[in-house]
Amino acid sequence: MSKTTEWIDRAKSELGGISDYALAQELGISRGRMSSYRARGSQMGDDVAVRLAGLLQISALEVVASIRAEAVKEPEARSFWRRIQRAARDHAASVIVGLGSALLLPGIPGAAGQCILCQTGAGRPAARKHPKIKARAGARRFK
Repeated sequence: MSKTTEWIDRAKSELGGISDYALAQELGISRGRMSSYRARGSQMGDDVAVRLAGLLQISALEVVASIRAEAVKEPEARSFWRRIQRAARDHAASVIVGLGSALLLPGIPGAAGQCILCQTGAGRPAARKHPKIKARAGARRFK
């Protein structure tokens, strides 16, 4: 089973077991395109993958990277896309854990740590780059 098909099945189940046709309408694609994903194993394009991620409320980068990892032939490129996928999944988890720790432990500054995707240079704290951490830090300052 291809990654495209796995993502389609996940979306269908999370959206209440809707049909391929209903999901195609939600994604703004034709029934024929949806059928080509299923029958011919076509790869989902980035534009559709981003819309699918929006429906699932997950990182678009995770969906795109998983599909790209399957599509490339070279092992180095496949490894690169899998690392991107893991980083995107871990990034989403770190934001959730960070926001959860801020709610549960409001007196402990920096409980969330640093995000590997938002860091652009050595020594730069994530609060300067990451909008959610920045918003949380700003909210703490004004209380």
